[in-house]
Parts: sequence; structure tokens; C-alpha cells
Amino acid sequence: FFVHKLFSSFPSAMAIVTTTCGIRFYEEHYKIEQINAKLKQEHLEAQIKLLQDQINPHLMFNILNHIHILMQNNVELASTVLLKFSDILRYQLYECNQQHVFLHQEIQYLQDLVAIEEIRWQEELTVQCVWEIETKQLQIAPLFLVPLVENAFKHVSRLPHQQGYVHIRCKEEKGKLTLAI
Repeated sequence: FFVHKLFSSFPSAMAIVTTTCGIRFYEEHYKIEQINAKLKQEHLEAQIKLLQDQINPHLMFNILNHIHILMQNNVELASTVLLKFSDILRYQLYECNQQHVFLHQEIQYLQDLVAIEEIRWQEELTVQCVWEIETKQLQIAPLFLVPLVENAFKHVSRLPHQQGYVHIRCKEEKGKLTLAI
């Protein structure tokens, strides 16, 4: 009788064990997926932070050096550059601590950066910029576009006795951003 009851309850016991194992497996899989998604997000944030950290010192020292040179020759122009520089610092210190900033804030930062570069290069470089932003609600990772604009000035082709040029066109239309340098 005991053996008969044991074998007759075996399918029910297997169903219960299988269901319990399945539920446990699903719970563990869900936890692993959540951890994986969190790690991916943290990795992305770390990459953006690394990019920001690479930009700041290089850019800051170049601008400070240029202000120092301007103070010896043209104090009024140095004052203008210093005001633009303070706007750049303000943006980096107060706005860039968030995961996203409004695109129009990022564009204002780029415009200040381009204005400083125009003053820095003066007659050696022609700069043309077109900024067409439709909405003020679009958001972007802070300092995401800066390396592209900064590298345009860093690697501009300047032949002897010829003027170099940088053309920038930034257009946002229907939530799509196009940047041509």
C-alpha cells in the first residue's frame, strides 16, 4: 500500500517541484537581468563622465593661456573672452552634473566656445556657424557634442599664407539632431 501511494503521488510531487524550480529560475533570471541593465547604465554614465573629465582640463588650460596672452595686448578683448569663459565654467559646474541637459543650453555652450576660438584664431581662421534649433525641450547628454566642435578647431588645416576655415551647421528638426562640421 505504501509503495502504491508513493508511486501514485510521484507525478503530483514532480509537478510541484518542477513548478517551484521554474518560478525560482524565473525570479533569479529577472534579478540577473535587472543587475545587467543597471551595470549597462552605470557603464554608460561612466563613459560620459570620462569624456567630460577629458574635455575640461584641456579646454580650460587653453582658454586660460589665451586670456593671459590677451591681457598683455588687448585688455578689452581679454575681458570679453573672460566673460565667455565664465559662462563656460558656469555651465560645466552647474548644468553638467545632471544626466541630461536641454539642447539649447548645450548649443549656447558651443556658441561660447566657438566665440572664444574665433577670437583666439582671429585672421588665421574663418568660422561660419548656423544653429537651427526648433524646440527648447529636447535633451542631450551634457558635453556630448563638445569633442566634435573642439576637434574641428584643434585639427583645422592651415597652410602657410592661407586662411583655414571651420564650418559648423547644427540643426534640430522634429526631434532629430544633425551636426555637420
